Order: sequence, then structure tokens, then C-alpha cells
Amino acid sequence: MAKAVLVMDMPKDCYDCQLGVIADWTNELFCAGKDKAVNNCIPNKKPDGCPLKLMPEKAVKSIHDSDEMWFWNQGWNACIDKILGGMGG
Repeated sequence: MAKAVLVMDMPKDCYDCQLGVIADWTNELFCAGKDKAVNNCIPNKKPDGCPLKLMPEKAVKSIHDSDEMWFWNQGWNACIDKILGGMGG
């Protein structure tokens, strides 16, 4: 099965999330990422079970890196650049 990646700014909580929707009929917060209502949203806190994951950081060069590690880091960083698609990072 094909995979997809959504890149967006990490929200501070469910109410700040682009995947959160207030249901008109119940006034409950619905998470489109989990496809269910969110009952444990605390302001300024990402809830347990949130489907969003932080983007990995780029690898930094160290003077102690071997040639093999340098090439690995270059590949890692190229993957992150490709995922971000020129958005920076």
C-alpha cells in the first residue's frame, strides 16, 4: 500500500491542530487523524495517542565522524530536505 506524509507546523494542542474539528451536532472536538472524538485535550499539551510525530532533526557534522558516517549523514539530510520539499528545516 502506498504511504503519504503530511508536513505541517506542530500544533500546541488539539484546539490548535488543523486536523481537529468541532462537531456541530455535539460540540465535541473530532480528530480527523484518529477518526474519532478527542476527550482528553488539555490546553497547550499534545495528548497521549496523538497521531502527529515530530519531524526528525537533520544530522550535524562532527569532527569525530568517519567517512562512512559523513556519507550516512548526507543521505539522512537529503531525505529530510526531500520530505520538506524546500520548506527549510
